[in-house]
Amino acid sequence: MEDKLNELLAFVEHDAKAWDDAAQRCEEFASDLPEQKKAEYGLLCAVYRERAKLHREMLTKFRQAR
Repeated sequence: MEDKLNELLAFVEHDAKAWDDAAQRCEEFASDLPEQKKAEYGLLCAVYRERAKLHREMLTKFRQAR
């Protein structure tokens, strides 16, 4: 069971990094867009960053509980 939990935690950690990477790429893409489109992508980037934050918080809680 411990191996499976470690596997799950590694997956969530990788997922948090993927959300952060997606936000970064989104911001880079949006930087060349007109202001209105840039604002739309800014909201999308904020959602990506929030997902990454939630994943990291979940990891912290699980690791502290162990």
